[in-house]
Amino acid sequence: MTKEMINKNDLAFFISKNTLQDEAMKYLNRKLNYEEMKQAEDFLEWGIMESINIIYDTIFRNIESNKE
Repeated sequence: MTKEMINKNDLAFFISKNTLQDEAMKYLNRKLNYEEMKQAEDFLEWGIMESINIIYDTIFRNIESNKE
């Protein structure tokens, strides 16, 4: 399996596994194990996909309203 190289300049936003682990330390005072990390990734994907249209709507409405 090859790792896909991501150019950070091509990203608008990025959440790394390290960031998830940092947040786990804040909330749980410990790092996530492998199964918890997979669960966190699934919840993160679900949460983002559920709210992405609200996020885009907010972004573009604010951009348009700033033009006025």
